[in-house]
Amino acid sequence: MSYIFRFFLMLIALTLPALINASERSSAHDTNVPALKKMVEASYKEYAWIVVFGVDSTSKSLISLNQESLVKLRRIFTDELALAIFNDAQCARKTKEVCALDFDILFDSQDPDARDLTIRSKTKQLVEVCFIEQTTKRRCLEFVGVSGNGKKGEQIYDIKYDQTGRTLRKILKLK
Repeated sequence: MSYIFRFFLMLIALTLPALINASERSSAHDTNVPALKKMVEASYKEYAWIVVFGVDSTSKSLISLNQESLVKLRRIFTDELALAIFNDAQCARKTKEVCALDFDILFDSQDPDARDLTIRSKTKQLVEVCFIEQTTKRRCLEFVGVSGNGKKGEQIYDIKYDQTGRTLRKILKLK
């Protein structure tokens, strides 16, 4: 393993716990916490490195959620949404242009920057993620869940980005 990669892993390990509130971190082992909240927390823990290293990270092992494999996306999102995200990434690779997604889907930003991240369940099927951007503006996203078929458990059906009705499904032209 290269020294640079080890450095990145160590930096992630030291930085991400500060990004996610201590009270929110403990829910991974709490059986009373809704499954959707656990999934959203796990997604931020795995992919929030982008706010530390930026979108132009040189490490090939660090990829954004937008660029993840279809198999991994299907563990997190409904099949239809996972396929749409994957197809958008394929479109961008093929055309070397931006397709529908020109931002990081977890932060709704082209150049994500966040601090004081909080994750809370509003209902069993709705999780709110809030953070403060570099501009000191507080932003909140809502993750809409749905019970997956069979062994899949809870999955993300959509992400609401603002109060105007802008959602991940609409951006990807899904119903």
